[in-house]
Amino acid sequence: MSDDYLILASTVLLFALGGLVVALYSYGAVWAFRIRRALMTPLFKERATWVGIVAIFFAILVASNLLIRLFAPTNFYLSFLEYCITNAAGIVTFAWIDTTIKMARRSDPLNRNTLKWKQLRYVIWTFTFLTTIGSLVAVAIEKINFFSSSTYGGAGGAFVTGAFGWVLFGFIALVLSYRRSRDPILREHLKWFGLFLFLLFIVDSVLSKEFDAFRIAGEVLLALDAYFLYRGVKSLAPFSRVPLVEQEFKPPD
Repeated sequence: MSDDYLILASTVLLFALGGLVVALYSYGAVWAFRIRRALMTPLFKERATWVGIVAIFFAILVASNLLIRLFAPTNFYLSFLEYCITNAAGIVTFAWIDTTIKMARRSDPLNRNTLKWKQLRYVIWTFTFLTTIGSLVAVAIEKINFFSSSTYGGAGGAFVTGAFGWVLFGFIALVLSYRRSRDPILREHLKWFGLFLFLLFIVDSVLSKEFDAFRIAGEVLLALDAYFLYRGVKSLAPFSRVPLVEQEFKPPD
């Protein structure tokens, strides 16, 4: 009986945290598109747009994972849908990295080609699409369930293993771009973006196991990750950063 109560408590806690994560990602998306309308620089408007798109994808990813796991964890078609959503989120994340690195290069006074990214990106994109298509075909043929304990580690590591191992490589390029950029607003944005990717790497590589404790810890860290995403878009509109200087009142002579 105590085990049943423990399972119920962990399930309720997991879904409460998951709901919070979905709400935070959705809130970040709303802020991204609101700030986009207020920005004047086209490059920064593009950054805000990407944040909004990524936030929407992750809100859908977390919500679908929780709902399918609760109501139909053995349904192959819903499991395959979760594979597709996870892969799509990985591709969108890498596309955001790619466009951000290209933008950061423009703010480098020496215009350096970070990690030979101009040439390397074509190789990475080709490899990403080929391996993504190959993995989805293999899943469809072998009827692999996303939520089975024997395969969840590999499926949950979609941002770290397989095609999306390049997200980690892009993170390294972003760190170098941050150090080389001379635009203070972009540097602040890159800082929060880097924290978002680093925490995502931790959640996806360390906590992507089929244990309730790991899943609850993962949801907590995803909530923090959603906050990093929100701060990343807020950094593009640094309102009121310069404090007002109080002037001493002097009566007229």
